[in-house]
Amino acid sequence: MVSSRVSKLLQARRGRCESTMNWRARIVEHAPPEYLPMLETTLKLGVSRQTVLQRVKRGELEAVLVRQGRRKGLRIKVMDQQPALFEQLS
Repeated sequence: MVSSRVSKLLQARRGRCESTMNWRARIVEHAPPEYLPMLETTLKLGVSRQTVLQRVKRGELEAVLVRQGRRKGLRIKVMDQQPALFEQLS
Protein backbone atom coordinates (compact mmCIF):
# COMPACT_ATOMS: atom_id res chain seq x y z
CA MET A 1 0.00 0.00 0.00
CA VAL A 2 2.78 2.43 0.88
CA SER A 3 4.75 1.59 -2.23
CA SER A 4 1.64 2.24 -4.32
CA ARG A 5 1.30 5.74 -2.85
CA VAL A 6 4.97 6.47 -3.42
CA SER A 7 4.68 5.22 -6.98
CA LYS A 8 1.69 7.49 -7.65
CA LEU A 9 3.51 10.51 -6.20
CA LEU A 10 6.58 9.83 -8.34
CA GLN A 11 4.45 9.48 -11.46
CA ALA A 12 2.70 12.78 -10.73
CA ARG A 13 6.02 14.53 -10.14
CA ARG A 14 7.42 13.06 -13.35
CA GLY A 15 4.41 14.36 -15.28
CA ARG A 16 4.88 17.87 -13.90
CA CYS A 17 8.57 17.82 -14.82
CA GLU A 18 7.77 16.73 -18.37
CA SER A 19 5.18 19.46 -18.81
CA THR A 20 7.65 22.04 -17.43
CA MET A 21 10.26 20.87 -19.93
CA ASN A 22 7.68 21.09 -22.73
CA TRP A 23 6.92 24.70 -21.81
CA ARG A 24 10.60 25.58 -21.61
CA ALA A 25 10.92 24.44 -25.21
CA ARG A 26 8.10 26.85 -26.15
CA ILE A 27 9.78 29.98 -24.77
CA VAL A 28 10.93 32.14 -27.67
CA GLU A 29 12.52 35.54 -28.24
CA HIS A 30 10.02 36.66 -30.91
CA ALA A 31 6.68 35.14 -31.81
CA PRO A 32 6.13 33.82 -35.33
CA PRO A 33 3.74 36.01 -37.36
CA GLU A 34 0.86 33.49 -37.27
CA TYR A 35 0.73 33.60 -33.45
CA LEU A 36 -1.60 36.22 -31.97
CA PRO A 37 -1.63 37.97 -28.58
CA MET A 38 -4.28 36.94 -26.05
CA LEU A 39 -6.64 39.87 -26.73
CA GLU A 40 -6.68 39.30 -30.49
CA THR A 41 -7.17 35.57 -29.96
CA THR A 42 -10.18 36.06 -27.69
CA LEU A 43 -11.75 38.48 -30.17
CA LYS A 44 -11.11 36.21 -33.15
CA LEU A 45 -12.48 33.10 -31.44
CA GLY A 46 -15.27 34.92 -29.63
CA VAL A 47 -14.49 33.27 -26.29
CA SER A 48 -13.15 34.41 -22.92
CA ARG A 49 -9.51 34.56 -21.87
CA GLN A 50 -10.06 31.64 -19.50
CA THR A 51 -11.47 29.50 -22.32
CA VAL A 52 -8.40 30.22 -24.46
CA LEU A 53 -6.10 29.25 -21.58
CA GLN A 54 -8.04 26.01 -21.02
CA ARG A 55 -7.80 25.15 -24.73
CA VAL A 56 -4.05 25.75 -24.64
CA LYS A 57 -3.74 23.54 -21.56
CA ARG A 58 -5.75 20.75 -23.22
CA GLY A 59 -3.61 21.02 -26.36
CA GLU A 60 -6.41 22.24 -28.62
CA LEU A 61 -4.48 25.45 -29.39
CA GLU A 62 -0.73 25.84 -29.88
CA ALA A 63 0.99 28.56 -27.86
CA VAL A 64 4.45 30.03 -27.26
CA LEU A 65 5.67 32.30 -24.50
CA VAL A 66 7.49 35.43 -25.69
CA ARG A 67 10.01 36.59 -23.11
CA GLN A 68 11.44 39.74 -24.68
CA GLY A 69 10.13 42.83 -26.33
CA ARG A 70 7.52 45.39 -25.49
CA ARG A 71 4.62 42.90 -25.51
CA LYS A 72 5.81 39.90 -23.51
CA GLY A 73 3.45 37.05 -22.82
CA LEU A 74 1.55 34.21 -24.37
CA ARG A 75 0.96 34.05 -28.14
CA ILE A 76 -1.58 31.62 -29.53
CA LYS A 77 -1.75 30.12 -33.01
CA VAL A 78 -5.26 30.52 -34.37
CA MET A 79 -6.25 28.93 -37.64
CA ASP A 80 -9.12 30.24 -39.75
CA GLN A 81 -11.67 27.44 -39.61
CA GLN A 82 -13.64 28.71 -42.63
CA PRO A 83 -11.45 31.25 -44.42
CA ALA A 84 -13.65 31.52 -47.54
CA LEU A 85 -16.99 31.80 -45.72
CA PHE A 86 -17.83 35.34 -46.87
CA GLU A 87 -16.07 35.45 -50.21
CA GLN A 88 -18.15 36.24 -53.29
CA LEU A 89 -18.74 33.47 -55.78
CA SER A 90 -17.58 34.35 -59.30
